[in-house]
Amino acid sequence: MLIRIMRNFNYYNPTRIQFGWGRINEIGKIVKRNGKKCLLVTVEPFPAMEPLFEKVKQISQEAGVEIIHYDGAIPEPTDECVDTGSEIAKENKVEIILGLGGGSSIDTAKAIAVGATHEGDVWDYRLGQKQIDSKKILPIIAVPTTGGTGAEVTNMAVIKSAKDKFKSALANWDLTPRVALVDPELTLTVPPQITASTGFDAFTHSFETFINSNSSDFIDLYALRAMKNVIKYLPIAIENGQNKEAREALSFAATLGGLCISNIGTTLAHGIAMALGGHSSGISHGEGLAILYPEVNRWTWKHAIEKYAAVGRLFNHDLKNNSEEEAAEKCCNEIESFLGKIGLWISLEDKNVSRKDIGAIADDTLNLRNYTLHPRLANSKAVVRIIEKSFRRDI
Repeated sequence: MLIRIMRNFNYYNPTRIQFGWGRINEIGKIVKRNGKKCLLVTVEPFPAMEPLFEKVKQISQEAGVEIIHYDGAIPEPTDECVDTGSEIAKENKVEIILGLGGGSSIDTAKAIAVGATHEGDVWDYRLGQKQIDSKKILPIIAVPTTGGTGAEVTNMAVIKSAKDKFKSALANWDLTPRVALVDPELTLTVPPQITASTGFDAFTHSFETFINSNSSDFIDLYALRAMKNVIKYLPIAIENGQNKEAREALSFAATLGGLCISNIGTTLAHGIAMALGGHSSGISHGEGLAILYPEVNRWTWKHAIEKYAAVGRLFNHDLKNNSEEEAAEKCCNEIESFLGKIGLWISLEDKNVSRKDIGAIADDTLNLRNYTLHPRLANSKAVVRIIEKSFRRDI
């Protein structure tokens, strides 16, 4: 009888998670415990979100917190918008940063917490460049309004250099928010397309930690639960955004996914999607992942048969009657079918990505470490082939 020994693992996350319906009403007390002068970081107000922005400001002010509102966060945040926010934080001598919104707003808030307290441009502190001084980082509170990125519990902030056409990340455990206030009620107004792309992003975080060469038995528990939630509830939330059970399940899945990637990391698809995002401004991160997943999976599954089989059976319980290899291969079909079901059976051509950028995207992919954690090690030729095959989808 073969005895399987549990793999060694490490786990760490310093964020206090306050999860539940209506918990946005606690934001004033939470911020005040960490500082009395706060930079609120959001996107520019729009009808669906402006009442929430005003509510957070009012609750915080009633708790005795002075709020300075920076509404310059943008989708796929750039070093320029972060540097602008950092200057505002410096000028107003803020004590705490509150990121309110999707992953882009929260990542912008995290990056400002560095930019406001460190010399030079924030881009100088991306991975492998200047060292971030943990003691200088301003405390961060995160309030997500989408069920996707898990940025509320991660130790990094992804930003883009508009000049270099390259996405990278600031990384430090003190970039992990002190408090993540996760209130599923804030996601009820998210439109179907964004629900789909952010929800699939949450799936990929858990999936990629699960197949990761550094995966652990402990994180696998989080990953499997998160994937189950997305598989079951994402189509429901897309169909009916007011379904509270679905929104709650997706918020939970997103937070679990964030805990997964903080401890294990993502793999090849995320690396290509990051590089793709550096060269294209018309594609969201979740869309990029949806485009790349079919080809990445077809290229990978034979190198992680047990893991792919397990995920295939999450999608289709009947696969329990199939062999490991059959279930693993069919997992690719199941994920592709799921992408069609949630409206993300799309291609690079659909998003107007230029073929002339293929070489640069592949080069940038290999300048990120994600691919080194993938079950099958890619080279430039393999990455180029995956990107080329993602340009068009069969109907």
